[in-house]
Amino acid sequence: MKKKSIFLESIIVVVVGFYGCSLTFPTMTLDEFIDLFFPKWSKGWQPVGTSAYSAGYTSLYVDNGTPYVAYSDGDDYKATVRKWDGLIWQVVGSQGFSAGGASWTSLYIDNGTPYVAYQDWANGNKATVMKWNGSSWQVVGSPGFSAGMAEYTSLYVDNGTPYVAYQDGANGFKATVMKWNGSSWQPVGSPGFSAGQANWTSLYIDNGTPYVAYEDWANGNKATVMKWNGSSWQPVGSPGFSAGGVSWTSLYIDNGTPYVAYSDGANGNKATVMKWNGSSWQPVGSPGFSAGQANWTSLYIDNGTPYVAYEDWANGNKATVMKWNGSSWQPVGSPGFSARGAEYISLYVDNGTPYVAYRYWDGSHATVMVYTLLFPSFPVHGGLVFLLKTGGMLFPYCRKERRGVL
Repeated sequence: MKKKSIFLESIIVVVVGFYGCSLTFPTMTLDEFIDLFFPKWSKGWQPVGTSAYSAGYTSLYVDNGTPYVAYSDGDDYKATVRKWDGLIWQVVGSQGFSAGGASWTSLYIDNGTPYVAYQDWANGNKATVMKWNGSSWQVVGSPGFSAGMAEYTSLYVDNGTPYVAYQDGANGFKATVMKWNGSSWQPVGSPGFSAGQANWTSLYIDNGTPYVAYEDWANGNKATVMKWNGSSWQPVGSPGFSAGGVSWTSLYIDNGTPYVAYSDGANGNKATVMKWNGSSWQPVGSPGFSAGQANWTSLYIDNGTPYVAYEDWANGNKATVMKWNGSSWQPVGSPGFSARGAEYISLYVDNGTPYVAYRYWDGSHATVMVYTLLFPSFPVHGGLVFLLKTGGMLFPYCRKERRGVL
C-alpha cells in the first residue's frame, strides 16, 4: 500500500475552509483526493522563528538539533546568545552579557555548554572567552587575555578545552593560538607564528591537533594552512597555495582531510574550495564556481559532503548555499534566498539539514534560515468542505459559513 494512503487511513474527518463551493462535488478515492488537494511536498529555505535586532558578527552552532546563534547586539553592541526552543528564540542568560561591545563573535557548544569568544571592546579590543554555566555567563580565565588587540577571533572547544585563534596586534598582526589549560591561557607554540600578517584566521581541532587557515600577507595574500605538530607550527603543503589573493578563509577538517573555502582573487573573487590530498592542495570542482563574487564564505562538511554559504553578488548580495554532489557544485534551494543583502554569514549542517545565520546589510536583523520541507499551498475550490472517510472513499459535503470557522 502506498505511504500516502496509509497516512490518510488514520483520518476520520478532514476539514478544509473554503467559500462558495458547489454541492455537486464528486466522490473520489484517497489517492485522488491527495493528488487534488495536497500538492507535492518540496524543500526550500524557511526562517527559523523571527529575526532579532543585531549589529553583526553572527555565529551559528546546532547542538543535537537545537540551533544557537551568537551575535553583536544592536542595542549596545554587546554579545548575545539565543537558543531556538521550537517556538521562539530564547535568550541564553542575559541579553548583552559582555562587559562592553563585542566584535568577531565565535560560538561553540561543547557537551551542551555554550562558549563565546570575541574581541572585547571593554578590555582594549583584546580576546575574551565566556562560558554559560547553566545560570550565568562567566569569563574563562581573565577578560582580555591576549597580549594585544585580537581580530578575527575563531573558537574551538576540544573535549572541554577551549582554543582561540586570532590576528595578534601585539605580534605584528600575525596568527596566534591560545589554549585554556584549566587555570590560565597559554600560547600554542610561539605567539605570532605566521610568517607575516594573518587575516581571516579560521581554527579547527582534529583529534587534538590544531589547524589554522588564513590570508597570508607574507605570501601574496594567498591562502595558507598551518598545523601544530606538537612542538612547532608547520605549513600544510606550500604556504600561499591558492592561485591568487584570498579573503574570508573558512577551514574544516573531515576525517583528517583539511578543506578550505575562500573568496578567490584569481577567479573574480568567486568562491573556491580546496582540499589537501596528502601531498598537494587540489580544487574541489572548478575554482571560482559561484556565479559571481562571493563574500563571507563559510564552509561545512557533513558526512563527507562539502557545503559553502556566502554573500552572492550575482544574486543581489543575498545568501546562497552550494553543495558538492561529487561531480559539480549545485545550489541548495534557490540562489539568493535571503530577503535582502546578507553578510556575516555562518553555516552549519546538521545531519543533512543546512542552517544559515546572517545579518542583513542594513544591520537590522540577525536571521537564521533552514533548508527543510515546505508546507504545500492548497487549491481553493469554494466553501467549507467536510470530507468523510467511509470504506476508503471520501464524500464531500459543503455549506456556507460567514467567517470560515466551524
